[in-house]
Amino acid sequence: MGILKRKLGERGPEVSAIGLGCMKMSFGQKKLPDRKEMIKLIRTAVELGINFFDTAEVYGPYTNEELVGEALEPFKGEVVIATKFGFELYEDGRPGWKGLNSRPEHIKKA
Repeated sequence: MGILKRKLGERGPEVSAIGLGCMKMSFGQKKLPDRKEMIKLIRTAVELGINFFDTAEVYGPYTNEELVGEALEPFKGEVVIATKFGFELYEDGRPGWKGLNSRPEHIKKA
């Protein structure tokens, strides 16, 4: 028996019922895990049948999306990445955000 799948919406993609949240792989802890080990973990998850991954632009900012993108590049077209957006990030690149911004032009930029 393989991993259970679920369809997102009426016409959306089919994803594994269990996804992998990736935030703590590169953000949100004092001592971050080894990047190469996290890439290996993500790729192992795909090999085990997980095809749904969660990240956000604010994790870093952007470092988590970059990690997930690098790890999943060999699986392009086979996986679904959910990324949260709509944050008004600090211009100097520091962690966190100064507010929210869900205006259409900001969403397109994100």
